[in-house]
Amino acid sequence: MLHRRPILNARSALTICAGLAALLAVLPTRWSWWTSDLSAPVQFAALPVSWVVTKAVRAARPAMAHDANSPTVERLRLDLAELTTRNLRLAAENDQLAQQVRQLQSGLQLAGNQEVPRLIAPVFASQAGGSTLLMVRTAGLRGVDGQSTVVTPGSIAVHAGVNLVGQVIGVRGVVADIRPISDPAAGVLRATLFPLETDPAADQSSIALAAQLAPIPGPGGRGRLRGPVYVLKLPDGQTEPTITPGMQVRLTDPSWPRAAQMLVVGVVDSVEIADNGRPIIIVRPAFDVQRLEEVTILVTSEALPPTSTTNTPTPRGGAR
Repeated sequence: MLHRRPILNARSALTICAGLAALLAVLPTRWSWWTSDLSAPVQFAALPVSWVVTKAVRAARPAMAHDANSPTVERLRLDLAELTTRNLRLAAENDQLAQQVRQLQSGLQLAGNQEVPRLIAPVFASQAGGSTLLMVRTAGLRGVDGQSTVVTPGSIAVHAGVNLVGQVIGVRGVVADIRPISDPAAGVLRATLFPLETDPAADQSSIALAAQLAPIPGPGGRGRLRGPVYVLKLPDGQTEPTITPGMQVRLTDPSWPRAAQMLVVGVVDSVEIADNGRPIIIVRPAFDVQRLEEVTILVTSEALPPTSTTNTPTPRGGAR
């Protein structure tokens, strides 16, 4: 007995479906509009399965892995931002403290074995009657050793450890008044240039040039000082060196306290030639009075210097 093979079997059904798919792929849209009606029953039948699969996947993954706006992720984001801000704030405070330590220590070699209390004091500027005074808050200041120290008249104010700012001329309660060296009432400073200072292989103090510096009055002075230069120390047979912009000028004025000696008055900004052939230097301090936020106070009880100095260093060999 012969068994007739059914016409519609799995292989033939697969062939028919493949053919229909290929035909629908090339048919124009206006001839295949009816296929969209067939998608609804298929989607309806597949919804329960897709819903179960979606729930299973979401349960298997952490909430923050699939939802960037979830409360957990938002809370973690805020915590991270707060920690970052706190870390940056602590880093800035650490840098500020390190800078203050460097300022307190940078001038110790100039003071030698002299015990001079050093304080960091906040300052604000005040202008009155053509003078520029710095008013320093002295309340609660403590020295390097942590001991409370009283600022006294005659104390020295410096910037960045070694740059001379001025001297305390009075204390009023918790405020100390400082007269900067650039103030018109500061008078004349006696200073010294060491042209070989930046040459480590040379005897840096073998050549010294003395200068008398006075503040340049008026807005055009821009806080600078000006004065003539004389030969103070020069080895026999040595030619007097040429003064160039950028050379440092240091205080060597006996009317100032010992703690101020050899502090940096500023750098040579420019050089002029007087009628007698001698150089006249313009010195620019390393600070701007209007922008100083804090100074280091070298507390000393030595007497205040006079408001002006007329002593002229004896030039060597006349007008060299």
